[in-house]
Amino acid sequence: MRTTIKATNACNLNCTYCGAWRQAEGVMSFDVLANIYRSLSHHVGNGTVLVYWHGGEPLIAGLEFYKRAIALQRDFAPTLFRNHMISNLTLCNEEWADFFAQHNFFVATSLDGPQQIHDKNRRHFNQSGTYDEVFQSIDILRRHKATIEGGIATLHRGNIRSIEEIYRTYRMLRLNLTLGYMTPTGIKVCKPLTIPEEEYYTALRLLMELWLLDPDPIEINVFEAIIDGLMNPRQVKSCLEDIIGFDVDGAIFPCHAAIGYNVFNFGKISSDYKISSANSAWQSIKDITYDLIEYCNQCEVFGMCDGLCPYSNSILHSDPNHKPKDCGPRKEFFLWAKERLSPYLINYNNDEQHGGS
Repeated sequence: MRTTIKATNACNLNCTYCGAWRQAEGVMSFDVLANIYRSLSHHVGNGTVLVYWHGGEPLIAGLEFYKRAIALQRDFAPTLFRNHMISNLTLCNEEWADFFAQHNFFVATSLDGPQQIHDKNRRHFNQSGTYDEVFQSIDILRRHKATIEGGIATLHRGNIRSIEEIYRTYRMLRLNLTLGYMTPTGIKVCKPLTIPEEEYYTALRLLMELWLLDPDPIEINVFEAIIDGLMNPRQVKSCLEDIIGFDVDGAIFPCHAAIGYNVFNFGKISSDYKISSANSAWQSIKDITYDLIEYCNQCEVFGMCDGLCPYSNSILHSDPNHKPKDCGPRKEFFLWAKERLSPYLINYNNDEQHGGS
C-alpha cells in the first residue's frame, strides 16, 4: 500500500508555477495521523505501507513532529511503515540528515535543472534562488549516509528546450530523475508555463536518445516503467487498489495528485474508517477507473503507459471519464519507444540467459 500524507500545506518558497499553498497554515494533528495509521494497518495487516510525506514543504512541520510520527507507527505493528520524504530541502541541515539516516528515510527533492533554469522559478519570497541550498543539502545527506531517492524535474515553458542540460545536471549529481510537466490546471499563475503534450513527448524522445547513448546512465522513471512494461507484461489494475492520499485535515483522496480537488474527496478519516469499505464517491471513481482500463485494454501500448486517469481527465478535459479516439502524441511516443528499445531489450535478455549482469 502506498500513501501520501500531507503533514502541512504551508511552504517556505514562492515558486512561480505553484499557487496552491500560499495561504496555507497548520500541521496535521496526531489524532488524525493515528486514525490514518490505524486504517492503513487494518487494510494491510502484516504487510508494508509506503508513506510519502508531502506538503507544501513537509519539513515545516518540524523535526519533533516526525520523531513522534515515527514513534507512533510502532503502535501499529506488525504493519511495517517505510518512510519517504518529498522536500525542497532548503530547510535540511545536519540534524535532519542524521534523523533521515537513523530512521531509513528515502529522500527526494525538486530540481528543475542547472542553476540558471532552477533558480528562475524555484525561489524564496525575496526572489533569491534555491539551487545552492538544494546542492548543499544533497551533500549533507550523503555525508550522513541518508538515502537519496532522486529528484523531480517539472518540465515547463522555461526549460522544455533544455532537456539535455537537465539530464547533465542530474547525471553530474548522480540523482535518479522523475519527470513531470506543466499541464493546464486552472491555477492562474501556472498558465504562462504550461506546455502542450506534443512538446513534452518530443522532449522525451531527445532524452531517451541521450540516455541510451550514455555509458553510465542514471535511472529515469518513465523509461524504467516502459522497459518494465515491455519485459514483464502485466495486467493493469485500478490504482485505487493500493494507493491513497490524506490531506492535513484528514480528508481522503485517491492519490497524491488529487489531494485538494473536492470532486475526488472521499470524506474524512475517523477512528473506525475502513479503506476497503467503499463509500459512494469512492465507488464512483473506481467504476470510472475500471471503465477506462477496459477502454484502454485493447491498445497495443497499454502495458507501457498504464492508460487514462480520472484525475488527469478532469484537469485536462473537465470529464473524469473522457475517452479520446486517439491518444495522439502520447501513443506515438510509446510506439516509438518500443521500437527504439527493442535491440537493447534483446541484448538484455541474452545477458540474463547467459548469466551476465
